[in-house]
Amino acid sequence: MNRLPHACRSSLLEHHNFQKERLISWSLDRLLDAGRMFKQGKDGRRKIASQILKEVQLRLAKQHRICLKMKDSIESEVNTNRNVFSEGTSKKPVIRAVTKNPFSSPKNVLMERKSLEKYVSDLEVMHADTYRLVWQLYPTNKLDDPAVIRNFTAPNETLINGVFEQIRSRHAHSVDALANIVILESKRDEDDRSPNLPILSSSFLEGRICVQLLCDHYVGLHKQAIALNNVKGSAKSAEMQEPHQFGAVSFRCDIWSVMKDAVAEASAICETNLGVVPEVRMVVQKEKNEYVSDESLLQMDGPTPRKATIVQAWAHHCFVEILKNSMQSSVIRDKLHPPHILVSIEDEGDRIKIRIKDNGIGLDDSGLEKAFNFARTGKGQLYDRLDHQQSYAAVTTPISGLGVGLPLSRLMMRKFGGDLILETSEKEPGVTASLYFNTN
Repeated sequence: MNRLPHACRSSLLEHHNFQKERLISWSLDRLLDAGRMFKQGKDGRRKIASQILKEVQLRLAKQHRICLKMKDSIESEVNTNRNVFSEGTSKKPVIRAVTKNPFSSPKNVLMERKSLEKYVSDLEVMHADTYRLVWQLYPTNKLDDPAVIRNFTAPNETLINGVFEQIRSRHAHSVDALANIVILESKRDEDDRSPNLPILSSSFLEGRICVQLLCDHYVGLHKQAIALNNVKGSAKSAEMQEPHQFGAVSFRCDIWSVMKDAVAEASAICETNLGVVPEVRMVVQKEKNEYVSDESLLQMDGPTPRKATIVQAWAHHCFVEILKNSMQSSVIRDKLHPPHILVSIEDEGDRIKIRIKDNGIGLDDSGLEKAFNFARTGKGQLYDRLDHQQSYAAVTTPISGLGVGLPLSRLMMRKFGGDLILETSEKEPGVTASLYFNTN
């Protein structure tokens, strides 16, 4: 933070203390309204650009404050344990560490501690730098709107869009970094761990997906505005009247179509990593307790599952994460003939329910309880994306990694009133994941 210009640093510290009430509660309806206003012309685009710039600036400051709290919390524990022995005693901290954990050498403990401090420091620096990007466009010491908003020329719109794209790019692996922090912290002796890290990491994740969503939303709206300008005549009028995509939000989206894309992606990942793919059977609820295959539904009369307004990228992410876990569990149970996975969609009136039922190795009560714990992979090792690229010409996506998929998926589902629930049954093998989407 000390690298920031004085005025920018003062602004960041001022925003550290802002009231939570100043943050906008971004519901799907509010995001849709922003999208509709964006499509009304230059004045609408100007208003939304100003609003989202302010909001991202405040949220980045909040994230930066969380990073500083993590840094202080971890460093205070380290310093406490460095000074745990009083002067004059014959014991030394090295002996204490080896005594408590005979399988970790003092050298390894020191290296892990330095790695932990570096991950936290890098995360703090990244948030300070990206805050500066927004501050340069929207300095808070100005009483009037800054020039980039007042003038709002086409180059200025491109500049604002570029800042949001840079934030997305720089923050792309921030969740991985946080997971590595949690993993390294969990390796330390229990007395040495920071008691505040679980709460801070949870707050960080919630803020992280909000910043990502706002950046995605503006970038999507900007691209759609450019595309709309290139459309002429009746096609443009039709798109203005019945648009289906507003930035990051899909209006009345066909959830079943999103699921099909997710099945294809998860199957490709499973085949690449495990060499075999379990069969995925997709069925649709036609009436209560009556299901038909996806293909049969096309040839039958009657209601089809309702559509819902969703953040499609989030829904796709959640589906892929659940499917990857189900496929891996099925292959572990029987690699030669992995049991099938059943995916169903049910209309529950004010919400749509997606069920993903596997017949794999399942989870016990302890496993269910820990499934949504952030960065609890059970591997006890850090995740480096480069490790998965050394033997391949192209980048590969691992079937499992840091243990962030399920916690992040549930956070995304609950952001707009949905949910993600895992269940097991004593009568049947495997795990059932239920995902709920509001339709009103």
